[in-house]
Amino acid sequence: MTDKNEARRRLEDALVAAVKSGGSAPSQQDLKALAERAGEDALVDFAIAQRVTGPASQALCGVLAEGPRARLLSAANADVLSHLSYLGLLVRLGPAFREAEVPWVVVKGPVLAELAYGGTPRNYQDLDVVVPAEHFRRALELLTSKGGSVIDRNWDLLTSDLRGQLHLTLGAELVDLHWHLINLVNQRDRFTIPMADLFDRRRQARVGTVTTWVLDPTDAVLHVAVHAALAGGHQLGWLVDVERSVRNLEPDWAVLVQRSRAWHTNLPVAVALDRAKEVLGAPVPADVLEELSGGAAGRLLVNSLRKWRSSGSLPGGGSIDRAVTRSLRDGYPATATEVARSAYEMVQRRFDRHEYWRDPDDPRNVLHSSGGADGLERYLESVGATDAYGHGGRQVSGVPH
Repeated sequence: MTDKNEARRRLEDALVAAVKSGGSAPSQQDLKALAERAGEDALVDFAIAQRVTGPASQALCGVLAEGPRARLLSAANADVLSHLSYLGLLVRLGPAFREAEVPWVVVKGPVLAELAYGGTPRNYQDLDVVVPAEHFRRALELLTSKGGSVIDRNWDLLTSDLRGQLHLTLGAELVDLHWHLINLVNQRDRFTIPMADLFDRRRQARVGTVTTWVLDPTDAVLHVAVHAALAGGHQLGWLVDVERSVRNLEPDWAVLVQRSRAWHTNLPVAVALDRAKEVLGAPVPADVLEELSGGAAGRLLVNSLRKWRSSGSLPGGGSIDRAVTRSLRDGYPATATEVARSAYEMVQRRFDRHEYWRDPDDPRNVLHSSGGADGLERYLESVGATDAYGHGGRQVSGVPH
């Protein structure tokens, strides 16, 4: 193992130990030894990069030296202040959506911070609001009437990809307005998530000082698991989201398996749950993982992806495990097709290392201006034409429309 890989492994071991919960956390003496071995300043930087400053600060502040401790606490306190700001935004948005008769739910963000993390600071950078596709236009009009401004400009890309969300600024806060839980069409079209059912099952919950609409607990666990897998599962914060959600939202496991099967999300859900169990001790029943994996071949695939690595040797820190995790679909043929596409993209990245997602002048960036003055209207019309699963009318083999 190279010195660089060894240093990264030490950081991963120390940070995982710091964020574990539910009785599996190490002693303060063991934590101190792990932190010193990893390097305290490097460990704080790593916790910030992995977006787990809240859970890490609770475990590490008693063992870190003054300087690193102050930086970690400062980052965690910033998360608290940001959280309070978004709670204030919820106070303003709730009555507006109610008056406009627009159904809505809040996902991730403040909901996880309060209901899954139990008030432990959780790093998030925007408010994710989901509305039914048929109400998306009205919801956007509502937000813009309240001072919101759409950030996205690449209407050609947004319409051709039929992206599942728009990004807005609302004062100092950022809002992601979703009409579907899955943003990218090449992912969404392989799944059959009935959004109307999610809204039928939504419930009201106390989130900090605010009562707001949230997903049913089982739907919420499914969502964070699917999100973690489709994002690649390489950021520890996503795994902590899954572990804390499983532990504190108390999903109905039989119903979760049933819904995941209906959604065609078994493989990504199995991998996310299994990885959270392996790395953080998430209390996921073994029989649930067996059912979701779908037999010996599926279990072999899930087992092969259970380890967590924050970075790989491919361009941009990518790895084969990350690419496969992002490519998980509703079965092996669809997964294999997506793995092949991801492999092609990785080969391209070796020759073109331009980070287009950071460059608003790149046509692949949502901030790139294209589509003209009627671009937003064309996008909204496309959203309005989607079916019950968020599919855009295109036939995808093996998935009903």
